Amino acid sequence: MNEASTPHCRVGVLGPVVVESASGGLVEPGGATSKALVVSLVLSHGPRSLRGIVDEIWQDAPPRNERAALQTLVSRVRATASDGLIISTPGGYRLGTAPEDCDLAAAQKARDAGRVDADGAGWPALARRTGCALELWRGEPGSDLGDMELAARLADLAAELFSDLTVLHARAMLGGGDGLGALDDLAAVAEADPLNEEIELLRLRAMVVCGTRNDALREFERFRRLLREELGTDPSAGLLDLQAELLQATRTGAPCGSGSG
Repeated sequence: MNEASTPHCRVGVLGPVVVESASGGLVEPGGATSKALVVSLVLSHGPRSLRGIVDEIWQDAPPRNERAALQTLVSRVRATASDGLIISTPGGYRLGTAPEDCDLAAAQKARDAGRVDADGAGWPALARRTGCALELWRGEPGSDLGDMELAARLADLAAELFSDLTVLHARAMLGGGDGLGALDDLAAVAEADPLNEEIELLRLRAMVVCGTRNDALREFERFRRLLREELGTDPSAGLLDLQAELLQATRTGAPCGSGSG
């Protein structure tokens, strides 16, 4: 397996919460509180205190005997999971896995490495790395935790990470000359974050690569109106520079060199 391959994960939270079983497969712990325990330990990035876990799982309605309730919950998850997946610490618990054994951490690592690829214009490596990382999503993170604050925290973190990886993948497509691929990548994240200027700049560049310069100019005007209506601001210097380049190319009939990611 090379570094850009989709890793085998022992703990998954990018969709229904799953843990590695004794047989090596992935199974869902039973119940929202069991899954919340796993998520709490994933997001702690190390040892988590008993107090912290109880507050995250039971929030404003903790059990009367907190320690016993948490021990029972840990035992329940351990009965499902492979040996050593949850380890006791002096003040609480931690995951007994390497960071890269969790899909969330693996996706974060891919994003960070992808940013290095992008800085060096390593488009093929970036496309492979981010494409594999995006395949780690199996559903809506946090959706099986009910209305816990922990669910919202996981969902927000995963959504930001998914958007970062999608934008990086679009940059790779654009850097490789695939404007349609970049536009396809950007459609969902642009809808979710319609005022994001980085995403809009990539969309305009992708339109240029596709040979639809006039469409790009019309889209720029639509976005400028949206910014003024919603935020009372004008487009960034990067967007204005691209508009000027497009207008100049339209007047002269020259090609517009805006395919860089």
